[in-house]
Amino acid sequence: MIKENKQVFLAIVILVFGLVNMAGCSQKPIVENAHPATGVEETQPSPASQSASDTTPAAEALTQQEAAELFVHNLGYKIVTNSGANYDLQLPDTFKEEKNGVQIGELLKKRNEQSKQYGMDFSGYLGKQVTLYTYSVENKNKVVENIVLVMDGNEVVGFWIDNNMERPAFNVIVGAYEANVSR
Repeated sequence: MIKENKQVFLAIVILVFGLVNMAGCSQKPIVENAHPATGVEETQPSPASQSASDTTPAAEALTQQEAAELFVHNLGYKIVTNSGANYDLQLPDTFKEEKNGVQIGELLKKRNEQSKQYGMDFSGYLGKQVTLYTYSVENKNKVVENIVLVMDGNEVVGFWIDNNMERPAFNVIVGAYEANVSR
């Protein structure tokens, strides 16, 4: 009886191992050949002259969220679980605008200057509808930072890193726009 139990137990273990192995091996990545950029210093991403949609062969099949996550991944960051948020908004017409007591234009101008350091200038999107995505990300040194992406469809048109800010820019921007909604 003990010998039969050992054989049954061994057969179950082999079966479970085989099923787990097959399930793990059959998953396809979102985009084939996608991997983090080599040599990227995560606290200072390299200039991003290409968006997620430019660097992936199946970009048209990605959702906006998948394109955002792929972009962050390609910079070499690990997204902290359940840390993402997004917000649709129309950017102000100029960098001089105020919205509900917030110097939104000046804030976005400063963030655009940061974005330019990475090779992306979103000033051409002033007055246009965009989506902001934010994630808490972990760099290679296990330091958690916030990244904010400015997206037009599946294309990342700007981004910046909020380093240890008391109130992240994403929250300030959303707060300024939401003040209109609550009135």
